[in-house]
Amino acid sequence: MKGKVWSTLALLLVNASASAATLATEGAVMESSISAEKDALVVVLGCNDPDQLISLHANGSSLVQGLDTDPTRIEEARRAIETAGVQGPVSVRLYDGSNLPYMDNLVNVVVVETALADAGAEILRVLAPRGRALVREAGNQEWLSGMKPPVKKFQGGFVEFTKPVPSNTDEWGHWLHAPDNNPVAKDDVVDVPRHLQWLQGPAWVSSHNLNPAVSALVTSHGRIFSIINEMPPGIGGMEDQWMLTARDAFNGLVLWRHPMKEWGWTHWSPQEYSVEMRFVPPFQVMRRMVAAGDRLFVTPGFYSPVHVLNAATGETISVLSGTEKTFEILHVKGTLFLATNAAIGTDGTIPDIAVMAVDSQTGRILWKVGGFRGVSGKLNRFFKHANVFLTAGSDYLYLLDGDYIVCLDQKTGAQRWRVERPEKTVPLTDADIESLAEGRERSPNVPKYRADQYFPNNCAMVYSDGVLVLSQIRNTEENHKTRLKKTALTAAYDAGSGRELWRFDSATFAHFVPLDLFVIDSN
Repeated sequence: MKGKVWSTLALLLVNASASAATLATEGAVMESSISAEKDALVVVLGCNDPDQLISLHANGSSLVQGLDTDPTRIEEARRAIETAGVQGPVSVRLYDGSNLPYMDNLVNVVVVETALADAGAEILRVLAPRGRALVREAGNQEWLSGMKPPVKKFQGGFVEFTKPVPSNTDEWGHWLHAPDNNPVAKDDVVDVPRHLQWLQGPAWVSSHNLNPAVSALVTSHGRIFSIINEMPPGIGGMEDQWMLTARDAFNGLVLWRHPMKEWGWTHWSPQEYSVEMRFVPPFQVMRRMVAAGDRLFVTPGFYSPVHVLNAATGETISVLSGTEKTFEILHVKGTLFLATNAAIGTDGTIPDIAVMAVDSQTGRILWKVGGFRGVSGKLNRFFKHANVFLTAGSDYLYLLDGDYIVCLDQKTGAQRWRVERPEKTVPLTDADIESLAEGRERSPNVPKYRADQYFPNNCAMVYSDGVLVLSQIRNTEENHKTRLKKTALTAAYDAGSGRELWRFDSATFAHFVPLDLFVIDSN
């Protein structure tokens, strides 16, 4: 990337949403949906017609900047913009006529009103993938003829071309990249960071000792989705302000936002503020949002069913009946695999987990199996917020259930195999769990050190090329006492039969959280 420097504007701080705009040129009208699906940063080369710049912002939401080489036209355009009262969202500036003053892959739409000697390469540089250029054909025929992809003509003397999405880029639709839980992107464009592409708030989170401010973050089709607590920094006396937000991934413009009312520590914990609050959030909140194409699958409340949202607009397409209290979501080729826990939101401490497959288009439940306990890294009243670490392979679905790894058929839900984990966990009875949850005398089955945290269940599971890999922290007194390197055990299994292939001693710096497990080039 060239990383050209661009001036500090209010460009990326404006909540904008572009819709269909009409470009009037010499009596002919070309209608173009400048951004039918998302907010747009629009750049117009040539300020001959200030009314056009203003009209592109007529809906009060699109963000427009005009460029020109003539200082006189710039001043005339500024006066018109001020008279219209749209300065800020609409702006103009001088440029040298050759180099567009923007970062690579930043702009959604470029409108070319003037004849340019050879602007094709520069326009393609600043356009974001899927971005469009609308070019006046007169005077630009020579360089337009060589553009790839080919241009298409519009009424009014304009032609259009769209910047393709590079084939060597990737998307991150799940918390751990994809349904196989391997957090490794298949992307050749990613490189050593050399500059900021864009910067957006909130600049500060509430407090290190409170719940982590970011619950989930995924991307799809040039959009980035996040669940973030936007409450002001500080401790105590303030309510959480959780927000589900969609942004343009290339320039940071807000596409849409929804407040999340039933979210945060008040819903998953009765505990008031303490320095331990950062250890309270269930890990499942990270796995409750998945982006796939133009759809976003999310539980907008801690107890709510899965909602299917239009990723471009945020509108609710459907609510999947029978998916209440979903705590993990996977999306595999149009099928959702969900884990639900009926114990969430109840006084009970015993997890009551079911796994189901749902058609993402119709919402029809294809199969459902129950009776699972899952695993929990907490041996206290938060035990019921268990995890199963759903992992999808090519034909099967894998999960953790207590001391066992379970394999289900993706098409039917039938159990394919069930094998013991590499090291057994604490053998807790229901009475043990209830005693721990109520703070009564500790069971002899529970270690005396750090009895509220059980590290072996803070684990990771990854599928890759027919192999299932599980890594878990060892249950030792030394591991519970240190915040530094902990010993761990990693084992691999044949994904079709459950046969153990190998195991080895490993290590991790994870502390009270699931450890990291990466499979790179099948190694």
